Amino acid sequence: MKRSIISSVRKAAAALVIAALAAAGLSASPAQAGGVTYAADSAISERSFNLNTPLTNNKVTIPEHTDSVSFTYNFHLGADFFTDNADKLITASVKVFGPDGAVQDGTNGTAYPSDGTNLSFCDQSYIVCDRSDWNNKSLTVKASHTNGSINVYTSLYNRGDMFSPTLQDLAAGEYTIEVKVLSGGNEVVVDGTLEGVKIQNQNARFWVNVPSYTVGADVQDLSMNLQLCVDSSKIAVGDSLTPTMYINDVDAVVNSMDVWSYTRSQESPNSRQNGFNSGSPVTVTQNDIDYGLAINTNAYRNAPTIGSTLKIDGTITDQDGNDVTGDCAPPAPPKPTMTLQGTTLNVSVSGVKFSQMSECAFYLASDLNTPVKTSYAMAMMPNTPPTCSFSGTTPGETYVVKTRGNYYQIAGSYSEASAPVTIPIPGYTVSPAVSGGDDGGQASVVSNDVASLTGANSVRSTADGQGGMLRLSTFTQAVSCPPCGPSTSTFTLQKATKTGNVSDFAGTGKVDWAPTGFNATFAIAGWYGSADKWTLLSNTIDPMAFGGQTEILQGTNASAATTSFTVAGSVLNTTCSTAGTGLGIKPSAQSTSISLSPISAPTSKQLYILTCYKPTLMSDAVTTAYLATPVLITIDNATTVNVVKVLGENTAEVNATSVAFSTNPSAGASDAAVTMLVTKKLVTAQTMGMGPVVETGNIVAREIVRLKKDLTSTVTTSGWETGNTAISSEPGLVLPSMNDGSFAALLRSGNAYSIMKVPASGAATASVALTNDKSADMPNASYGFPLGVQSGSLTDITLMAGTATSLAPLSVKVATGAGKAGEIVRYTVASGPGVHSAQVVDSTSKDIYWWFSNTAASAGKLSVYKWRDPLYVKPTGPVPAITSKNLEYATNTPAAGTKVTFTGTNLDLTTAVKFGTVSATIGTKTATSLEVTVPAGSTGTVDVTFESANGNGNGGTFTYVGADKVAQTVSLDAGAATAKVGDADRTLSATVSMTGYTAVASLTYSSTTASVCTVSGTTLKFVAKGTCSVKATQAGSSWTAEGVDTESITVYGPTPTVTTQVTGKATNTPDAGTKVTITGTNLGEVDSVKFGTVTATIGTRSATSLEVTVPAGTKGTVNIVLAYSAGTVTAGSFEYVGATKVAQVVNLNSGSALATVGDADRTLSATVSMTGYTAVASLTYSSTTPAVCTVSGTTLKFVAKGTCSVKATQAASVWAAEGVATASIAVDGPDEQTITVRTVLVGEKQINPDGIFIYGKASSGLEVKLVFNTPSVCKKGTYSDFHVVNLKTGACKITIVQEGNADWAPASKQVTYTVTPAGTKKFVDPGNVGAPVALGSAGAKTNVLSEVVAFKKSTGALTITSKGVWVGPVVATATFKIGAKSYSCTLKYGTLKAVSAKLANTQKSFAASTAFCGGTKAADKAVIAALKKITEPVEVKITVWRDLHNPVKYATRGTQIERVIYVTIG
Repeated sequence: MKRSIISSVRKAAAALVIAALAAAGLSASPAQAGGVTYAADSAISERSFNLNTPLTNNKVTIPEHTDSVSFTYNFHLGADFFTDNADKLITASVKVFGPDGAVQDGTNGTAYPSDGTNLSFCDQSYIVCDRSDWNNKSLTVKASHTNGSINVYTSLYNRGDMFSPTLQDLAAGEYTIEVKVLSGGNEVVVDGTLEGVKIQNQNARFWVNVPSYTVGADVQDLSMNLQLCVDSSKIAVGDSLTPTMYINDVDAVVNSMDVWSYTRSQESPNSRQNGFNSGSPVTVTQNDIDYGLAINTNAYRNAPTIGSTLKIDGTITDQDGNDVTGDCAPPAPPKPTMTLQGTTLNVSVSGVKFSQMSECAFYLASDLNTPVKTSYAMAMMPNTPPTCSFSGTTPGETYVVKTRGNYYQIAGSYSEASAPVTIPIPGYTVSPAVSGGDDGGQASVVSNDVASLTGANSVRSTADGQGGMLRLSTFTQAVSCPPCGPSTSTFTLQKATKTGNVSDFAGTGKVDWAPTGFNATFAIAGWYGSADKWTLLSNTIDPMAFGGQTEILQGTNASAATTSFTVAGSVLNTTCSTAGTGLGIKPSAQSTSISLSPISAPTSKQLYILTCYKPTLMSDAVTTAYLATPVLITIDNATTVNVVKVLGENTAEVNATSVAFSTNPSAGASDAAVTMLVTKKLVTAQTMGMGPVVETGNIVAREIVRLKKDLTSTVTTSGWETGNTAISSEPGLVLPSMNDGSFAALLRSGNAYSIMKVPASGAATASVALTNDKSADMPNASYGFPLGVQSGSLTDITLMAGTATSLAPLSVKVATGAGKAGEIVRYTVASGPGVHSAQVVDSTSKDIYWWFSNTAASAGKLSVYKWRDPLYVKPTGPVPAITSKNLEYATNTPAAGTKVTFTGTNLDLTTAVKFGTVSATIGTKTATSLEVTVPAGSTGTVDVTFESANGNGNGGTFTYVGADKVAQTVSLDAGAATAKVGDADRTLSATVSMTGYTAVASLTYSSTTASVCTVSGTTLKFVAKGTCSVKATQAGSSWTAEGVDTESITVYGPTPTVTTQVTGKATNTPDAGTKVTITGTNLGEVDSVKFGTVTATIGTRSATSLEVTVPAGTKGTVNIVLAYSAGTVTAGSFEYVGATKVAQVVNLNSGSALATVGDADRTLSATVSMTGYTAVASLTYSSTTPAVCTVSGTTLKFVAKGTCSVKATQAASVWAAEGVATASIAVDGPDEQTITVRTVLVGEKQINPDGIFIYGKASSGLEVKLVFNTPSVCKKGTYSDFHVVNLKTGACKITIVQEGNADWAPASKQVTYTVTPAGTKKFVDPGNVGAPVALGSAGAKTNVLSEVVAFKKSTGALTITSKGVWVGPVVATATFKIGAKSYSCTLKYGTLKAVSAKLANTQKSFAASTAFCGGTKAADKAVIAALKKITEPVEVKITVWRDLHNPVKYATRGTQIERVIYVTIG
C-alpha cells in the first residue's frame, strides 16, 4: 500500500496534536439506530494507524503496509562526561539496519533515512548553551560545559519517486537502530549514571495504512486517521459539514483538536492550507465547491487492549444529516498541449480538477496502449499550472501525451491524447557546404568518421595541456516512474589530438566511472603534473538529506590503474571556516551543495578551486546574501585538505570575489603555472530572479595572482583597468584556457568586446576594442578562445566568433584589436543528448580544428573540420615576414640571455638576423616564430634585417639605450603631511619621467606601515595613529631601472566626543563596583579618566562606550574629565554626598486602623523626604500578612479577619539609604468553614441513567447544596438534591456550596471527575451513613436516596421499593438490633426481562412483594413480633444490590451497584 508524501507531512503535524490528546482518551456511544451507511471506499483517500512502541534491545518489528518509521533515542550527559572529554569533538553515529541486516542509507534499494540528531551542551546555569545545527551534528566540549544531552530523531521511508503522489511501503520485519556517542572518533561507554552517560528514552513510531489493525503486545498508544472526500455536487456555500469516525462501528466522539480540512486541487488560488478546524463543523466556501474539499479526522487511544482489532470507517454529513461524501478520483482533464524544447517534451497541465498532483503518460503515437514514460508534476509557484516533461525521447519518433489527476493514491481518468509531436534528429546541419580550400581562413573537411560514444547525454571538452583535449561524456539514466528516484550517471573520459582520439589513453583508450553518491549527474575533468595525470570530480548532493560529498577519481595517461576517495561536505565546510571566519560551503540558506572544481595545472598535486560562501547582510539591513570567496586547495585524501591560497575576503571593505584562470602547461620553476585574474567587490545589494543573480555595488580591486608550480604566489594589486568601478558596469573576463606565460584576454560588456595583454609579470595593458571585418555577416556574435596554447608574444591571436547559426575563426591584432575573419560556416542545430561542439587551435600553424556532432556524419560518428589561419598566405617564393617582436630596447651590453622573439611567416627560411651590421645568434626557429639573442651595440637605433635564400625581410628597428639602464624618476603625491584616523580616503598619484624617452607609467602603490595605513590600488586609508609610510614603484625592465618614491604622513587618533553629559552621586567611599558609563564616539582614544583630580579605573570599553569605576572622593561636586593624546574632554559631573548614604524618610498613609472583611478596597499612599536633597519617590507597597490582607500596586484588600500589616519601601541607591514605613490594621469578619466530600468511585464515573449520590458536609454543620456546572455532562437527578446522573463522557464539575451566615463565611468545594463510557464496572455506595432517615410508624412511604421505605409498627412490616431506569434483579438486606439481639432479613425482587421501547428511558419502580422477614417461617414471625414491640428508636442498615440491564435489550449488561441506606424506626 502507498500513501501521499503530502499526507506524511500532514501526519507529522497531526502527531503533535495526537500527543496532546493522550490524556483525553476516546469516548464512544452506540451507533445510530438502524445502522449507519459508511462512506464508500472510493471516497476514502486515507485510512491509517500511527503506533508508538518502546524499543526492545534497540529493535522494533513493523508489519506489512508500513510506509515510515521513526526512532527517538535520548542521552543525558553529566559532569563526569564533560570532565573526561574536555576539548574533544563529540558526535553521534546513527545507523539503522533493515530486516535483511543492510544499513538503511537510501542506496541499493534500502530505505531512506532522515537524521534529526542534535546536541546541546550547557553550563551549570542551564541557560548558556551551545547547540549543533542541522548541517553539523557535532559539538566540541568547552571548559564551561557541565551538563547536556544528545537527542536522536531518525526517520525511515521508502523514497520511491520524490515527485510521485505516493510513498512505497517499507519491507516488513525487524529494524535495529545502532546509536554510538563518539568522542574524538572513539566510542564513549554508556555507564547509565546521571554524572556520566545515561540513555533516557528509546521508542519507535510507525504508520500502517490498513482499514483495520490488531493491536500488538508492545503498542503503548496509537492514533487513527481517516480522510474522506466531499462531493462538490452535494454541497452549497454556507453548508455546515460534520465528519464522524467510527471505530468498530461505534462513533468515536472526536475531540475539538483533531479535525482538519484540505483543499483537494493544487490549482486553487485560495487553498485551505491544511486548515485546522478546532473540532467545529467545516463551513463550505465557493472555493471548496470549485476546487474540492477533503476532511480528515484523528482519534487517539492510550494503552489499547492487546489483541483487540480496531476497524476504521466514517461519514461526512451536512446540517440536515445528508451524506455528502463522494468519489476521490479526479475527473478526466481537458486535452493537453505538448511542446518541444530541444528533444524534451514539455506539458503544462491545467484544468485538472480536484487533483493533488497531476500525472502525464507519454506514448508513441503508434501505440496508445502502453506508455513509454510516466511522470508527475506539481505547480512550482502559486497560481501557476503544474508541468511535467520527458527528456529521454528517441530522435525521429512521434509522441503524444495523456494527463490525469491523482488525489492521494486514487488516480482519475486520463484525458484525450494530445496532438502528436515528432522529435528531430539532434546535431549540426551545415549548409552550404564548406569551401574545402586551403588558403587563409578557408574551411575544409578533415573527417566525418571520428569514433563517438553513443548514448551520451552530454560531452564536454577541456584542453589537455599537450595540444589536444580531454573529452568527458556523461551517460545519465533516470529510474523509471513509478517508483522514480535519484538519477544515476556514469562518465567516460577520453583523450584526443586535434584530429582523432588517442587509442591508448589510460591503457584502454578511455576511463569509465560510476560515482556512488546520490544524484551524481555532473562531473568535471582536469589534469596535473606534466599533463600526464588526470582527475575526475563529481559533487553529489541529496536534496532530502541536507548534505553532500565530493567523489574523486585519479589516474595517469599511460595506465588503466586508478585511485579514488570521497571527501565529505563537512570536511570541505571545515576548510572554508579555516579560510575565513563565517565561511562555509552553503551557497544559500536552503542549500548545502558543494562548488568544487579541479584546476588543470603543471603542479605535483591536483589543484582545486573551492568556492566558500558567507551570509552577508546587505545595505538594506534586511536582505542576507551568500557571497563567494574562492579558495585554492589541494586534497591528499578523504580528510586532509590543504589551503593553498585564499583569493578573496569578506570584510567591511571587500565581501565578494570572482576569479578567472589561465594555465601555462610548460611553466618552469620560476614561471607562473596558473595566472588568475581576481576581481574583488563590495556588494551592497543582490537580486535573485529566474536569471543570473544581479549584484549592486563597487569593484574594490582587480588583482593578478600568479601561482608557481611550488604553490607560492605573487600578486599584482592593480592588475588591469576597465574604466569603471560599478559592479553593474564591470565587463566579463574571457581567458584562454592555456598560455605560455603571458596571454591576451577579452573583456566583454554585452555584445562589445575589448582585448588586453596579460604579461608574465606586472599589470595588463590597456584594452583596445575588438572588431570583426565580417561583423555585418555575424551580428551580435560572441567571442572566445579555442582550446590550446596561444603565445602571449603573438602579434595576432586567434579567436572563435559564433552566433546561434554560424561559426568562424577571427585573427586579431593584439595591439589594435582589429580582427580578420575566416570563412563563415553556417548551420542549423537541433539540440539533444550528446550534441556538442569544441574547437582546438594548433599552436604552431594557428589552424583551428572543429569537432562537432554532424547530421551528415556516419552513424555514431563525429565530424572534424579545419579552418586555416585567416592570416595564412600560401607561399609563392616566400621570404621572412615579421609581424611583431616582444622587445624593442636594451642596454648597449644586454644582460646575458636577453632575447627578442619575432613572430611572422616564413621565419624558418631565415639564414641570418642582423642588428644594424652585427649578426645575432639565432635560437629557436619555426615558420612563425624566431628567437635571437640581442648582440651588444652602440647607443642609438638600428635596423633589424632577416636574410633568407629568397630575399631579406624587414624586422623593424631596435634601440640601444646606453651603457646603463635608463632611470625612471617617480614623483609621489600623497597629500598633506598630517592626518587623522577617520579622515576621508586619499587617492595616491604619481608621475614617471625618463630623460630622452617617453615613460609609460605602470605604477603600483603600497604601504610599508600596514598597521597605520593601507593601500588598495590608488586608495590610501588611515587605520591607526602613528607614522604612515607609502611608496610608489615603477617596475624596471631589461632596459629601464626600477623607480621608487616614498612619503611619510603623521597620523593622529580621532577626537573623543561625549553624547550625553554624565551626572551621578555616591558616598565619599562608593560601594564596590559603583560605575558610570560614558557614551560617545572615538572613546577608544581615551587614555585616562579623572573625577576631579582622582584618576578612575577604566573597565569595559569600545569606540562608543566607556565604563568607569567611581573612585573615592571628598564631599562636593567634581568634573569628570577624559584625557587623550591631543587634550581633554569634559564628560559630566559627579557629586560625593558624604561618608554615609543619605537617609530617605517614608511616611505611610494606610487609612483607619480598623477594618472589616468586605470593606471597600483602600488606596495606599506615602511620601518620601530627604535632608538637603529633593527626594524622588519610587515606592513599592506590600503586605506582610497576605492571609489577612493583600496588596496589588497601591490597592489594599481585606480578605480575612486578623491583623493586617502593610509596608511602603523606597529602594536604596549608591548614595541614598533604603526607607521603610509600616502600618497595622485590625480586621474583623466571619469565621472560615470547610467542606468535605466523599471521593467519587471509579464505577460511579460511568454513564449511568440511574445516577449516583454526592455527599458533602460543612464543618459549620450548616446545610449544603449542589450546583451543577456542566449540566450537559452530568445533571441533577430526581431522587434528592444530591442525586447526580452522568449523561455523556467528559469532565463533570459540581460545586458543593454553603452560603454562610453572620457567623460563618461562605464556603464551596468543587468536585471534578471524568465521566467515562457506560460499562460494567461495579461500585459500592456507602450511602447516608451518619445521617439516618427517620420513618413514621404508620406505614408512610419515605424516599431514602434511590429507595422508598415504609414502616408500620402495628403489623411490624418494614417494606422497600427500588427506583431506576435500567432493569434487573435486586437483592436487599436489612440488619438491625433490638435490645441485645441482632436481626438480618433479605428480600429478592426486581425484574428479569426487558420493557417496551416506549418505557425504556422512563423511571420505573420495583417493589418487593413482601416486607423484610415477611415470610411464614417461625424465624420470620419472631422478627415481625419484635418489630411490633419496639419502644426505642432502632437504626436499620439496608444494603441494596442491583444488577442493571438495558431495559430494551436485556442481554446488554450494565454496572452492578451496591448502595447502603440508613433509617430509624420506632
